[in-house]
Amino acid sequence: MNGSSKRGRDGAPDRGQATDGFTLVEVLAVLLVLTLGIGAVIGVLGMANRYTGKTISRYTGMGTATGLLYDHAPLGCTADVGDADNDGWSQSGTPFSWTGSYVMTTQGYLNGFWCRRTETSNTSDIIVADRRWAWVEVDVYWGTGGAHVTRLQERIVRARAP
Repeated sequence: MNGSSKRGRDGAPDRGQATDGFTLVEVLAVLLVLTLGIGAVIGVLGMANRYTGKTISRYTGMGTATGLLYDHAPLGCTADVGDADNDGWSQSGTPFSWTGSYVMTTQGYLNGFWCRRTETSNTSDIIVADRRWAWVEVDVYWGTGGAHVTRLQERIVRARAP
């Protein structure tokens, strides 16, 4: 060893100014950057969670509308005038007819959505005595008077049960 090394008061070798480690300012800067990064990640996850919930709800609403497009009495509910049987489904308009024109609207809650189904058919839509075309529109909402979720429209063939 070199005999000219410096020694402190206590006899230990003097290291001079420390060059190892981080200063307080550097540590605080890293903590600030990490805090901002974690906050951004949490914000993105929250937004993604909201969008996922909306997407799942819209998907469920579309499935509800698709089922209601072909089934005017879902889950065994009967669409009667003024919901006389209190099952949540009511009907208004002209009742269904095999021989004349009709416009029939049924509405009520299904799968947590407020749904309205309108079926329209004219006498010119009659194919034969037990078959006819009908135009069906289904609107699905987030509850009564709520935001519109989806709408399906399709022309269907009504056939009398054998």
